[in-house]
Amino acid sequence: MERHIESNATLPTFAQDLVERGKREGMREGAREGRLQGKLEGFREGKLQGKREVLLRLMGRGEGVVEAERTRIVTCTDAAKLDRWIDNAVAGAASDDLLA
Repeated sequence: MERHIESNATLPTFAQDLVERGKREGMREGAREGRLQGKLEGFREGKLQGKREVLLRLMGRGEGVVEAERTRIVTCTDAAKLDRWIDNAVAGAASDDLLA
């Protein structure tokens, strides 16, 4: 069972120091984990954005991209689906089948 200490005033000095050190270490660890998570999310979003841009560029070579297709592409967060759509575009799929 975890005990929450409201005030360090009743603790001996060495215990207060330990509590403060624990808080600082916890804050540092939380910040480190937050930075790592942010980097991973940024990397993933960057890869998705790159796939979206490639797909829009490939689609723009033919008939162009209608707004509904553009919206569907730029809101897609599934890397496998974007890869499949890119493969369809490279294979020359008809626009009706491209985003299938």
